[in-house]
Amino acid sequence: MITYCYYINREGEVHHITADEVSELNKDDFLWVTNHLFNENKCENKMVYVDGKNNHFFRNWPDSSGNSSHISRGEAESLTHKVHVDAIGELKEFSIKFYDKDIKLFVKSVDFRKIVKCNNKTYIVDLAFNLEKTEPEKYYNYFKGVIYFEVYHTCPIDSTQAEDFNIENLFLYEYKILKKYNVPNYTKSADIIKRIASIRKTLSQNVLRGYPVCTPREISKINWRINDETHNYYTVVNNKCFTIYQDKEKTHYCYSIGKYGEKTKFFDEYNKSVITDLEKTKRIIEYIIFKEEYQDID
Repeated sequence: MITYCYYINREGEVHHITADEVSELNKDDFLWVTNHLFNENKCENKMVYVDGKNNHFFRNWPDSSGNSSHISRGEAESLTHKVHVDAIGELKEFSIKFYDKDIKLFVKSVDFRKIVKCNNKTYIVDLAFNLEKTEPEKYYNYFKGVIYFEVYHTCPIDSTQAEDFNIENLFLYEYKILKKYNVPNYTKSADIIKRIASIRKTLSQNVLRGYPVCTPREISKINWRINDETHNYYTVVNNKCFTIYQDKEKTHYCYSIGKYGEKTKFFDEYNKSVITDLEKTKRIIEYIIFKEEYQDID
């Protein structure tokens, strides 16, 4: 659970505070602090104080709970996870392991708890780094200038999120926290500040050995055609015909995959999401083609 966050005092200054410290405030200070709680020191994402039966904690507003990666971790977020998100989010320059290469990132700005829409789903990603440049330079364009960054403590990225980010062709990177950097949930506010500074210094001096869950790909030059009779879009790749249909109410799309001489298969959703947009349907098919490694475009 989240046991510390940030608040703005009456003078406009930003400070750390733990949930236990909030519980000990007098009435006036309690009302002020609990109305000025934030997830990060940029004070952009609000937090809510929760007085539980056995302990005190914070949760992200307006989320009350969540799962590993889809939507939000909510109140299931660990202190170790939050400390690392804060520490990594403060880095201006750092390097990541990208397969067998070390890539240095120069950060222009960072968004905490970035809301990302993928395949008709909403994800809240730990960090989104907007890059100024990279070394080597070519990776700036390869990453499209943005890296979506998830910190893995107890909750890894699931396959649903990975598929959805792949469909949208976004770069998603996962960094797993080493056990030796775990932070006990009972850590006091002053010690949390020291831990964040220490972890930030360590990570800035070393390569973050994470895993690129989704890597950008070149958009295939698929030749989309329109059937003269049905007016449906279609393309043929390696003797497979991919066709896009719209329903009678014109609210949803579906697609079919048919190989010459075999029965055609119809799909009205992908990765547990209905399809409501023509361009998104095209992106899904292009991703299917890419994933199945069809190379010869008709």
